[in-house]
Amino acid sequence: MYKYSKTSARRLAECHKDLQILMTEVLKDFDHTIICGYRGEEEQTVAFKAGNSELLFPNSKHNRSPAMAVDIVPYPIDWYDKPTFCYLAGIVMATAKSLKRKAKMKYSVRWGGDWNMRNVADTLDLGHFELIRGK
Repeated sequence: MYKYSKTSARRLAECHKDLQILMTEVLKDFDHTIICGYRGEEEQTVAFKAGNSELLFPNSKHNRSPAMAVDIVPYPIDWYDKPTFCYLAGIVMATAKSLKRKAKMKYSVRWGGDWNMRNVADTLDLGHFELIRGK
């Protein structure tokens, strides 16, 4: 079984309980690193200016406490390995649906690689997962 580093564990602890449950379950099957949980105003401004976020503070789900969004990356890290990001996203989304169906999560999950939740042509943020109501 895989294990989070202290940094990943700290970042995940900043997230909503549903994300903690989900990512801990996913870690049983696929190794990944938590890149970001909560983002304060300064961090959000930096992310926006760098083009890593389209939203200014306080409009990102990362800006809530606990964070309603988490950014992850497959481990070992290869930012250019799109197929592995997509494979991990499939595991995350299937696990989220299963946990919600079993009432272990309150929220549904949206992947940053499929913002409209209908196709994966809008693959802008492959490591981003956020909690949403419904579905």
